Amino acid sequence: LAEQKPWKNDIKDIMWLICRLSSMATWRLGTTHQDQGDWTAYPVLLEPRQTNGHDCSVWVLAQMAAVLRGYEVTGIEECDI
Repeated sequence: LAEQKPWKNDIKDIMWLICRLSSMATWRLGTTHQDQGDWTAYPVLLEPRQTNGHDCSVWVLAQMAAVLRGYEVTGIEECDI
């Protein structure tokens, strides 16, 4: 999905959202500010995390929360959604 061309139109909005969430997490946790310079997008996992077609956004939000907390990947499974 990430390789599909329609996503390229949304990159700026997605980056703004991620930068804003990162700034809010940094402020709330009282940690030092993270460098938000050059970013690289890459797949975290190569296999699907759910078998239905409607929970992917929940997993994406869980992954974002994990990264903002300093983890590489969330431990959430389909049964947890």
